Amino acid sequence: MKRILLGVCCLILLVSCVPKNGETSSKKTIIATVITDSNLLYDEESIGLFTMNYDTTFEIGDVLEIEFSGMVAESYPAQIGKPFKVTLLRKEENSIVLIMKLLRETIDSDSLLTRNLKEISLDVQGVTSGEINVVHYLVSSWFNQQEVIVQNYNDLVNSKKIDADFNYVNGLLIKVVLSLRSDHGYDFEIDLYHSVNEKKVVRGWAELINGVYKISYE
Repeated sequence: MKRILLGVCCLILLVSCVPKNGETSSKKTIIATVITDSNLLYDEESIGLFTMNYDTTFEIGDVLEIEFSGMVAESYPAQIGKPFKVTLLRKEENSIVLIMKLLRETIDSDSLLTRNLKEISLDVQGVTSGEINVVHYLVSSWFNQQEVIVQNYNDLVNSKKIDADFNYVNGLLIKVVLSLRSDHGYDFEIDLYHSVNEKKVVRGWAELINGVYKISYE
């Protein structure tokens, strides 16, 4: 009889732990920044680059507090499904957004930089390895016909992909150097080595004003 009562008690406890109405027994909250207009997000602390299934469209630079089940699909970018709650905290562009702004403005203004590309190399300095990986993904998506690799300048010189005239033999080398300023902005330098034309250098600074980077060139 005692065994029967014990079994009934265990069954009651198990039933009480089962989620109701589709709820999950665990929740996780993260802070992420929207980095593209297709709602691609970045969370430095845990997930990295990810997408989510959500009805509302957010703007680049929106910083969101996201409450979800904690389940993350193993893909790249990762996927978190539909969150329970999304709260817009503020607008604050991060270094990834800044780098892509700089590259768009610099490369789109010079048609020679996109000619005869076989491959593109990235050398990004002044940000975390996670941010470098995201920039690599975004540039790969941008130039979807070319191979995009992550290499530093010295490795390219040693492998003779940079010739004596500082041209990148097989296509385009994009070198980005960010230096953090005391006002939370950045000084930047972009060096472009191309197989078609000479080296191009762009320098300037970016001020973070009301969460948006204002870019000034030398």
